[in-house]
Amino acid sequence: MLAFAIPMTAMMVVLVIVITAMILKSRADARKHNERMQLAEKGLEIPRELYDQVARPESKPNGYRAGRAWLVILGCILVFTGLGVIVFGLAAGEHAENGLVPLFIGVGFLVAERMIARVIAKPDKG
Repeated sequence: MLAFAIPMTAMMVVLVIVITAMILKSRADARKHNERMQLAEKGLEIPRELYDQVARPESKPNGYRAGRAWLVILGCILVFTGLGVIVFGLAAGEHAENGLVPLFIGVGFLVAERMIARVIAKPDKG
């Protein structure tokens, strides 16, 4: 029972952290929006720091860069998870081969990121 409870607790903690971060970011964005709207209704000038992120969309990664970044992040997480499972399995004398699945999926993500970079970076000669 304990072997099942520890991973489930870890996953639930991560889920709670992610959801909490999303809620806090949403509330911060809503506060900024409300402040901008109140200033606009009063006819006052909106300070630059309230709309700096809206005015500079080039600072946000585009879909291509964000997709590649996620491939690298997920690839690294899975590679190191697989290595951790393999090392733990070898140390415990149990099934170390179970770590090969996340390891190879992570390697696949990293290879896919490199392939995307080469295909998009190389222009067509046709």
